[in-house]
Amino acid sequence: MTFLPGQSGNPQGKPPGRMSVRTQEALAMFERFGVDPLEEQLKLCEDIKRTIHSTKDKVAKADYRKVLIYAYKELMKYKYPQLKAIEHSGDVSVTHRLERLEKLPDAELIEAVRTLREERHAVNGQLPG
Repeated sequence: MTFLPGQSGNPQGKPPGRMSVRTQEALAMFERFGVDPLEEQLKLCEDIKRTIHSTKDKVAKADYRKVLIYAYKELMKYKYPQLKAIEHSGDVSVTHRLERLEKLPDAELIEAVRTLREERHAVNGQLPG
């Protein structure tokens, strides 16, 4: 059987959007044991924070902080899901101008912003502020 690019090797496979069997089994297990992984991870974070505050050892505190940061990073996926990459097909001249601004020394950048404000206020008939 010859496979064509972009075509599934199993036309009768899992439809898009349907959970895998493994995910369904995991959800059933959480339900059976009355466990909410998100809630448990939040409780774990609170426990780690209490441990950090009660620990005197600076090395142990640093290790606990690393664990806490990792746990929060994992939790962030629920609040801020990763967005799909998109291809930008718009005006790239804006990007090039921003890249040039990034290379300016702070003093020149501040002066450029001041000049732009003055020009905007002149156009709008307002005093610069």
